[in-house]
Amino acid sequence: MAVRARHAAPHTFQDASMTRHDPKFSSLPPMRANRRRILVASTFLAGLVTALSLGTTATAQTLPTGGTVVGGAATVVTTGNTMTVNQSTRNVILNWNSFSIGSGSTVNFVQPDASSVALNRVLGADPSVIMGNLNSNGQVFLINPNGILFGLIRKT
Repeated sequence: MAVRARHAAPHTFQDASMTRHDPKFSSLPPMRANRRRILVASTFLAGLVTALSLGTTATAQTLPTGGTVVGGAATVVTTGNTMTVNQSTRNVILNWNSFSIGSGSTVNFVQPDASSVALNRVLGADPSVIMGNLNSNGQVFLINPNGILFGLIRKT
């Protein structure tokens, strides 16, 4: 019979009968723990690849398309790579075919006050990719059942 040390350092082997287990996976047999680690890593990598591929769909001049006011009152004006939504009621609901903002583009919501709300619903099949600027003086909500990806914005 092998003698074990009383205060052994974690993850050290005292004799052949002891095995090394990660505490997160201690309830799983060693083979299942390895499979779980591989599954977690591959899921993370798949998500990263998807996010990177979605990021390339928002070109420098991309702006939302097909904006229709279905509740409240607002106007949508586009000039170059800037879109301005002028909201004239406290609450507004807009439906969009797509709502992406490219890296060189800006969408401004000009609202009556800081407690005003603009609800934006995307009805198209594509996820929203926000790589540019989204500004408001109130509250802006974006709902897209296909997903929303926010990219990094670098200011120089």
